Amino acid sequence: MVLKLENLKLFFLCFLLLFCSCQRNMNKYNGLIVDIPSGLDCVAMQDDTIAVGMCRSNYKYIVFVDSLSCSSCSINQLPRWLSLVNYAADNPEQLSLYFIFESKKEFVDFNRESLFHANIYYPLFLDTCTMFRSANTYVVNGGIKSLMIDSANRIVLVGDILRSKRVLREFNEILMNNKE
Repeated sequence: MVLKLENLKLFFLCFLLLFCSCQRNMNKYNGLIVDIPSGLDCVAMQDDTIAVGMCRSNYKYIVFVDSLSCSSCSINQLPRWLSLVNYAADNPEQLSLYFIFESKKEFVDFNRESLFHANIYYPLFLDTCTMFRSANTYVVNGGIKSLMIDSANRIVLVGDILRSKRVLREFNEILMNNKE
């Protein structure tokens, strides 16, 4: 019994160290600049007037789906983002969203059509020339798929707000602190 308790303690210690290490690794990106290429293909179900002022928002939340990921799976998950899309549409000076889907050449037409029919009334971006990846290699190579940047395009938060309560809490704190 004592041996099992010692193993359990060791397991929790390793878990805690790993968790802290991951937190520090994500924080190392804070303050780094992210480049949002201007040549991304904008796919929208309505006039893309929202896209015109997107670069002027106080904060931008970027969701990057690389060509190695299942693009159709990610496109099918877009409705999960609807409350955030609505918030961004209602508060364009506060927040812009950048859903960037990298696409291999042979899937461009399929992905463009899928994005158009995703029923998201917000601009979605198709990256057919790996521009985002090329401009932000340290982000993409670091395995980052979701992040928040400020008006100067500096990273202020790394992580997926749909998958992490901690990231969602920090995301909301950043937006609330900026409203004051």
